[in-house]
Amino acid sequence: EAYFDASTTTMIETMNDWETCREKISASQVIGLDTETTGLDPHQSRPRFIQIGIPCYYDKHKRICSDDFKTPNLGCASEVFLVDLFKLNQDENKQVVSDVIRFIENPNTATIFHNAAFDIKVLRSIYGKRFDCWVFDTMIASQLISAGYFVPEKQLEEWCAQKGYRCERQDKKVTITDEY
Repeated sequence: EAYFDASTTTMIETMNDWETCREKISASQVIGLDTETTGLDPHQSRPRFIQIGIPCYYDKHKRICSDDFKTPNLGCASEVFLVDLFKLNQDENKQVVSDVIRFIENPNTATIFHNAAFDIKVLRSIYGKRFDCWVFDTMIASQLISAGYFVPEKQLEEWCAQKGYRCERQDKKVTITDEY
């Protein structure tokens, strides 16, 4: 809980706001990036928000996770910047996206997406051309980790108990959480 309490979110609605946070983002070695759009077609939908998260480390080791990889290191947090593209004009949108492209093209920065193919298409639609980037996609990683692994519905609660997970059902929703 302390991790989330220490984390901050900043709404970016003007270019002055953007310029204030741009330096923090460009100095980070890791950024998480997501786009929100008015629809599911990256070529037809309008981009609404760009969200950028960066870690705030407590110590020189630059690790958010504790040694057990189950809890955050005490004192660590994150900073999230939410750019409201509807508050900026078209030229300002292009400037913000150009800056974001520079962040993710930087070979010293790791960029983490969830569904990178979609977000990159959205950014390209604003930027107007292709760009190079190396990314980590949590959606693909999740699919690779769970590929071929399926627990039938009737066996889910038993499987959770064996693995030390808590299984909670509410209507058609099933939530599986780590007991730790």
